Amino acid sequence: MLLDDANADVDAQGQDGTTPLMWAAACGNESVAYFLLQKGCKLELRDAAGRTALMHAVTKGHQVCLLPRPPIGKRSTRSALR
Repeated sequence: MLLDDANADVDAQGQDGTTPLMWAAACGNESVAYFLLQKGCKLELRDAAGRTALMHAVTKGHQVCLLPRPPIGKRSTRSALR
């Protein structure tokens, strides 16, 4: 993955202000969203329309992908939100 490069900017914004996290959230890609969050991306960034990654996720019904992951072996409430 290109974002795994040590110098990659996980908060890079496109012409419309969208970030990789916004795209992952809108597409419901939990593993990419989790990876970006682990890399320290900023949740508060907004695109040109003023939307955050959470707003993108909720609009598409993918809010689950921005929930914190529980430690391995712990019961998850994630399935209740699907």
